[in-house]
Formats: sequence, C-alpha cells, structure tokens
Amino acid sequence: MTNEKEAREGLAKAAASLRACQYLLNGGFYVDAASKAYYVMFHTAQALLLSVGKSYSSHRATAAAFAEAFVKTGEFPKEFHRRLTKAFGFRMGADYKYGFEIPEDKATELYGWAAEFLAAAEDYLKKG
Repeated sequence: MTNEKEAREGLAKAAASLRACQYLLNGGFYVDAASKAYYVMFHTAQALLLSVGKSYSSHRATAAAFAEAFVKTGEFPKEFHRRLTKAFGFRMGADYKYGFEIPEDKATELYGWAAEFLAAAEDYLKKG
C-alpha cells in the first residue's frame, strides 16, 4: 500500500528544508546549513519510503530501509545511501557537539548532495 499524499508532503518538507539550507549557507551559518542539508535527505528518504507504503521513525532505520528498498533494487545509486549516512554524522556533530565546525566548502557540498537527492526523488515519483 502506498501513501502518495504523505510522500508528496514529505518532498514538500524536504524542498522547504533545502530553501532554508540555502538561506543558512548565504548567511554564513555553515554548521546549521549542514544539519539542514541532512534533514533534506532524511525527509526525501522518508518520502520515498512512504511512496511504497513504508514508514520508520528512527533515522538509522530510515537509511537502512532506503538502501533495502531503493539502492539494492537499483532504483537509486549506492552513492545516495552513502551520502545520507555520511550527512547523518555531520548532523550529529552539528546538533550535539559544542565547538563543532564545518567549513563553507563542506557545507556547500552537503547542500549539493541534498539538492541532487531531492531532484532525483522528485523525478522518480513523477515517473511512478
């Protein structure tokens, strides 16, 4: 069973997070932008899972389920899962470690990963 409405709402949330990430980057808030970039990817993965009737509450379960449902099947490249899990590490540092810093180029790279993942998911769901 799929939930198209919730999947589209998930993508809308991811798109809003991407705009917020860009705003944070422009303002020089690189740590916060990195955290927001992760959330773009997380909400994108959740939306994709909802599109096939799956839902997970934890971040790790969502990443694992994305790999199982979309990477192992060849729908999405392995790189997307690798980036999702790598971005999770940056997000943990950004949100929970005092003194954690991320340079502008890394925050910009994470933004690019998030934008690419979201665009690929939007294309995938349009075809579906």
